[in-house]
Amino acid sequence: MAELNKIEKDKDSFTVNDLVLCYEPDPHKARVLYEAKIIDIDQTKDDQGKLVSEFYVHFQGWNKSWDRWVLEDQILTINENSRELQSQLFKKAVQSQVLVVAYNYKVLVVAYNYKVLVVAYNYKVLVVAYNYKVLVVAYNYKVLVVAYNYKVLVVAYNYKVLVVAYNYKVLVVAYNYKVLVVAYNYKLFTQSE
Repeated sequence: MAELNKIEKDKDSFTVNDLVLCYEPDPHKARVLYEAKIIDIDQTKDDQGKLVSEFYVHFQGWNKSWDRWVLEDQILTINENSRELQSQLFKKAVQSQVLVVAYNYKVLVVAYNYKVLVVAYNYKVLVVAYNYKVLVVAYNYKVLVVAYNYKVLVVAYNYKVLVVAYNYKVLVVAYNYKVLVVAYNYKLFTQSE
């Protein structure tokens, strides 16, 4: 099995039009290897006079392509080992679309694959699901729920509840057992003291 930090690459062999594997350049995204084509090469000297090569590559991602300058240590020659590493990183990225960080029982969970963000901090929980456009916030049993997909807003705060449904133009407000209901569709207004 290919080891992540022991893939050898012949940097001197990289030339324009070479097909290579290149690491995802965005540090905020999963570290995976994309197929890429070298479009241009630029060589400069650093402060110590050492020659540094930068490569302008055309990435072919899973669902899009883009061009970017990358350093030479981000490029691998395509061979059996680098292909195995690519497969490992892909599987790891898929499995770890959920990121869990636990620090002193303060837990942050982020799942980018389904665009779901879950944050739990000292039993104060924030849940955000972008895929279905749903936002749920629970903070010390004070709960805020927002569902944009069906244009519904629900807010519960210390048993004081606000519900707003825009899709059917209905507004429902309940606050300390005083209920205000407004239905715009039928131009109905009801209030109970």
